[in-house]
Amino acid sequence: MPLLFSAALHAQQIPNGDFKKWVDGCPASWYCNNDADCRGKVTQADKLSGGAKLTVMHCFDPSKEDRSNNVSLNYDDLRAKIQKNKKVRISFDYSWTPVSNDAAFVSIDIDLADVRDAAGNTLSASFNYNGNKDGTLKAGTGLQMDCLVNFDPDGRNYNCPDDVMAESIRTTFGIMPGAGSHDVHKGSVLIINHAKFTLE
Repeated sequence: MPLLFSAALHAQQIPNGDFKKWVDGCPASWYCNNDADCRGKVTQADKLSGGAKLTVMHCFDPSKEDRSNNVSLNYDDLRAKIQKNKKVRISFDYSWTPVSNDAAFVSIDIDLADVRDAAGNTLSASFNYNGNKDGTLKAGTGLQMDCLVNFDPDGRNYNCPDDVMAESIRTTFGIMPGAGSHDVHKGSVLIINHAKFTLE
């Protein structure tokens, strides 16, 4: 069920951020695309400390050409009550081993409650992916990333209330085709550890 996070607390985390508990082949409370048509596989990377491993798989369909497909892991419908000028930090450790020009990414999608300023404009959030606005991840091992979401964007004159309700915060990790490619390549691997959701 969705969880309500209070901005009065300083160190709240996504459920099962270390991916230590798995249900039906996926981390508890998360969704992964371990589908029968082989869209990709999410498996446990480290049973001792927790971790999720996203691996591009190779598929064969007699009616189509051989193909490899995208893989993703996401947590949806995380509800949060966030005070004015507060930020949401989503941080995680990762290792990314691409094949060819495949790309790995983190995506954060925010659906805010219907909050509007005096002119009727809907309040929106601004994003900063550790200085990397498109959320793509660097290749390498033992890397770390912080994703900041600011609910009182600079340069906007909103009549923002004291509290803002985010009706849904979707966090997605995934592997996708790189620039100039129409498909991902078998064997690309992304490992995610220690995902944390913190109100600051």
